[in-house]
Amino acid sequence: MSAFPSEVECKRAAAALDRVLGHAFEYARRKKIGRRLLSRFYDLEELWENFPENWEGIVPGMLVAGALFGRAKPAGGFVRSMGSDLSREEERLARLWRKVPWIYDFFEPIEPLGNNLLRVRPLGDRPSSWPEDRSWDELVIYSPSLASAADRGCRLMFAQLCCVGEAFLTYGVVIPFASLQRDDAYFLADVAGYEGSDDIGNALLGIVGRTTDISDVIAADPVPFIGLFANTDSPQIMTKAGASGLFASCLPVRDLDDDRRIRASVEANGEQVDAIVRDGEALAVYGGEGSPMYDPVAFFDSDTGVALLSGMTRAAYDRGRAMLSGILEFPETPQVRASMTAYLAADRLIGIEDRLRVLGRRFDDLREDAAGRGDAGDVAGSGEAPDVDAANAVLQRLSHAHNEGFEESDEQVAGHTGVDPEIVTALRAEFEKMIAGTGGAPADGASSAGGGAVSPGAAISERYGLPPRAIHELMRPAPSVARGALVTRSAEEIHRLAEQAEGGVDDALAAAPAYRLAKWLLEIAGERGGVPATQAGYVSTEIVRAGYERHIIPTPIDELREFSGARDLGEELAEQLRPRKEADWPLFNELRVVFERAGLLRFDGRRFGVVEDASDLRAKPAALYRHLLEAVFVTAEWDHHARLGTMPGLRESAAFLLYVAGMPDEAADGDGWFGVERLTEAFLTAHPQVGAAAERDDRRAGSFDPVEVTISACFVNRFAFPLGLLERRKRGNAVEIRPGPLYHTVFDNAACKW
Repeated sequence: MSAFPSEVECKRAAAALDRVLGHAFEYARRKKIGRRLLSRFYDLEELWENFPENWEGIVPGMLVAGALFGRAKPAGGFVRSMGSDLSREEERLARLWRKVPWIYDFFEPIEPLGNNLLRVRPLGDRPSSWPEDRSWDELVIYSPSLASAADRGCRLMFAQLCCVGEAFLTYGVVIPFASLQRDDAYFLADVAGYEGSDDIGNALLGIVGRTTDISDVIAADPVPFIGLFANTDSPQIMTKAGASGLFASCLPVRDLDDDRRIRASVEANGEQVDAIVRDGEALAVYGGEGSPMYDPVAFFDSDTGVALLSGMTRAAYDRGRAMLSGILEFPETPQVRASMTAYLAADRLIGIEDRLRVLGRRFDDLREDAAGRGDAGDVAGSGEAPDVDAANAVLQRLSHAHNEGFEESDEQVAGHTGVDPEIVTALRAEFEKMIAGTGGAPADGASSAGGGAVSPGAAISERYGLPPRAIHELMRPAPSVARGALVTRSAEEIHRLAEQAEGGVDDALAAAPAYRLAKWLLEIAGERGGVPATQAGYVSTEIVRAGYERHIIPTPIDELREFSGARDLGEELAEQLRPRKEADWPLFNELRVVFERAGLLRFDGRRFGVVEDASDLRAKPAALYRHLLEAVFVTAEWDHHARLGTMPGLRESAAFLLYVAGMPDEAADGDGWFGVERLTEAFLTAHPQVGAAAERDDRRAGSFDPVEVTISACFVNRFAFPLGLLERRKRGNAVEIRPGPLYHTVFDNAACKW
């Protein structure tokens, strides 16, 4: 692969991309390009209700840009029509996209290249639009958010990519998945590729490896794949029998076997038959002991001439394969392998309508009817097993009550779901076994990964009195919406509370260094047409000097005074620490990078200009602060320590630690100050494996605690303090903290009584 560009070159290309798109969207509007995809997006309006507020601006832009620059012909038309309105760099990009069109794809990180560049491996075959002379095996992407996700261990990502030379930029929503795997991507592509097909041979959708032109499938209808944004943080759903999902295969069959032969095969392999249900020339075999959560099921279908086997875990599939081995040899590796997250997302976003689904619904109804009639010849189990929809309704109700922290009797659940109370009792027993084995359920109808005597979720719940739902919401790398625990207020609510402070909204928000610097730089950009910059992409020395003289944010000498405890460090030392360029002022540098990632500023090779969508934030203080808050949560690299690396789980724990910081504590002094060890204890309760690893680390010596040091240096100093959420002070040899002046303005903390 050729040498990759520098970060500065990528930033210049990104600025040129923004300018090109200004012309492109107008051209697409006139030519009615992308209208089909936009209609598809708006038809699914209900799906986007809980998505970010700016969703309706970002996604249509992605769809239109992809439709225009995703194929050579419309891209060429744009160049011919609009070329005279483009600068040389803008025209270079537009012509490049005729040769290397934009793509959507899933990809796996290979290695970080530094400076927010990431080498990745795209999934599937090269797109039909891809030039033969360009490598498809590996790509280099410039993306701060994806580079950060790779550092945190993310192994599957999704984005729209546009070529700018030897590297690619992302445009619009980028999705790093917490639990989806390679097989999930192939599963989703296969379901989408055959959506609406009348091919009777599609007895089973989602077969891994059948659909390999993933990028082309996504380009045909990217809307559902962009909708996977909702599953970015979805945890892997675990059961006692392993990861839950869909594991299935199909085989051609000529003749349907009789019931006795099937039962003999099952029993000969040490399994039980829960039920055999026949409907004409088709039949279903339910194995196991009647649990609707884990049992395999097999269908023999005369209409399509296939036999289908499916299980909700790989273990269930293997049991089903074994119990039918006397009459059929299903493949050892399931043809369909999808996590529960991918399966539910495909059903919600695409719709799965294959023979397996059709037969599943058909025989669930027949099985229920047989059970109601007491036909012992058809149903070998208790005769009281509910159909799948009813069982799911009960399990979701039980999971919801567990997650939200309230109790319902079997009779109450039965009343809500229309299921017999005795069935609820049986399902509750299964559910409680699952919870005991996994340590809790983070989302309705789903349990989290884990195990052992006391799971981290259970330990958090016991120590901090939080129900599983609140724990799940707090353990996400995003501003919290954990009702009854910690809720991040909207910009309008922050404005309303801040204007009650003496000095008004602006003075109240000035408690956050990040806000002060952003506001100042945006003012300079507005007055001078951008913030002057060096060729290397740093703010000019002139602006750095002015910021130091005006004391916009804490300076290096302030930091040293605070943590040394000495007020007067001498003029000579103060002069040595005086920043002469941006690199001399770490806080300034880190916040400027945050502003770029927040979409406020964009470097074009000469200056940092205000991104068009952010220009109105200069006049909206609370909206600017709320925008910065979300950017720091999601994209800033505050969770990395120069000596100790990236702390696993720290970014995801930010909202939880803020909740703990706001809890009243008898150990705090009269003014609310407490030690960082309180946050360390909370973090290790949630991530005990980190503490175990730290104890084994050779860098640990004496009283030096790498976890506490990282929480203090990263979470407090680089995250909460710049946002004005926590105050800090040095007392003796210890660092103490307390909720800052903005904490109660920004958060509705149900636990905090101060």
